[in-house]
Amino acid sequence: MFIFFVLLATMLESTETVTDLPDYHVDLRMSSQTKPYPYGVEFCVIPKTGSMITTEILCDLLRDYREIPYKHNFGKNISGINACVNNTFYPDAHLEKWKRSTKIVRFTIVRDPIERFASYYGHFCGMLNQCEGKDIHQYSRWMYFMLNNKIKPKTHLTMGRLFHGYPQSWFCNLGSDKEIQIIRYTHNKKEMAKQFLRILKKAKVPKKLAKRALKHLKKSSTVHAAKHSERQKLREQIVTNPTTMEHVRAIYHDDFELFNKHSQ
Repeated sequence: MFIFFVLLATMLESTETVTDLPDYHVDLRMSSQTKPYPYGVEFCVIPKTGSMITTEILCDLLRDYREIPYKHNFGKNISGINACVNNTFYPDAHLEKWKRSTKIVRFTIVRDPIERFASYYGHFCGMLNQCEGKDIHQYSRWMYFMLNNKIKPKTHLTMGRLFHGYPQSWFCNLGSDKEIQIIRYTHNKKEMAKQFLRILKKAKVPKKLAKRALKHLKKSSTVHAAKHSERQKLREQIVTNPTTMEHVRAIYHDDFELFNKHSQ
């Protein structure tokens, strides 16, 4: 009986017409991903968009603002558990090194949907081996099937993995929050730094301190960072397979529009 249902699910998954995911996932939209910093910046975290390096940058600036002595952690071991997390963001520190903006500056980072999906698959299915041997084509089909049919994963591990691949447009109330500032993810570190400086200038962060913290963009990487060549191979597998591209575009149709809008 179990084998019958597995075969039935496989048949449904393989024969389902591929259409854009409808905008009915209101219950899944993530507005609780925003972290406020006392110097007038709020960062909304979207998975697989460079958020770990960004939180390291913001942590350095928090310690600068509160005049907390520290040593810069430039290196290849950046993770989500940084000094600010370990110290609960220094609740007992009250010094203010500069006069912050009276208006909170909210921002997030958006990434090319194909590159993000390749990075996502490479991390969870390649490095962590969590995808039961599915290649990138099988995984894109599985993911579309799960989201389009609103199937809730049976394990926390699978739920966590799926969460990291949710469309970027499901986070940060991007459809309704007109005030949020967008940084476009790029491998051009100079361009990334320029975009960050624009955001930090609005928050009145001193330029010298901002530039020093932004050295993380060139000098630091995460503990699980993949080689650029590996990401490129996965991207190539996606774009050269019409069926896989069909699934990726159906899942991330709003993300393509969002990223293209901020590429201009």
